[in-house]
Amino acid sequence: MSTRLASLVLAASTVVSSYIVLLIGYVLPKFFARAYGAQSASDLDILIPPITRFAARHAWAFALSAAVICIVAVILLQRPHARVHQLVAVALSAQALVVWFAMFCYCFAGLTGSMSLHHSSEFEFGQFFQFAFGVFPVTLCAIVAPGLTALLSPNDRNA
Repeated sequence: MSTRLASLVLAASTVVSSYIVLLIGYVLPKFFARAYGAQSASDLDILIPPITRFAARHAWAFALSAAVICIVAVILLQRPHARVHQLVAVALSAQALVVWFAMFCYCFAGLTGSMSLHHSSEFEFGQFFQFAFGVFPVTLCAIVAPGLTALLSPNDRNA
């Protein structure tokens, strides 16, 4: 793979992932307001879990993280003996981890257990594995595996 093509793939991935994260961060508070019938911003602050509220308000940070990963990878690709395949795999995995964490934050309400009078709802691993047919553990494994394989593999024979 040429460095120009690798840079283009990384840039395209950055644009798509940033767009999705920013769009969901923008729409999510409106969804909560409509779903729960919240009339004011203070009602929304009570209804939306703190981690979800933080992620929605700071969705730009996830997009910025993906952009920084892309920029660093493109700079590293310009080195004379860059391992292009490994670098692209690690960069794409890192970007996907940023998006995965953003989605984890956005869906946090679905990952919590029941609420009682004694405590608010808390994160539960059972819900983590059951939410949306196990989408979070499955995608986490699918994201981490190529990046780890690329990091731990010897020099690429095709580069």
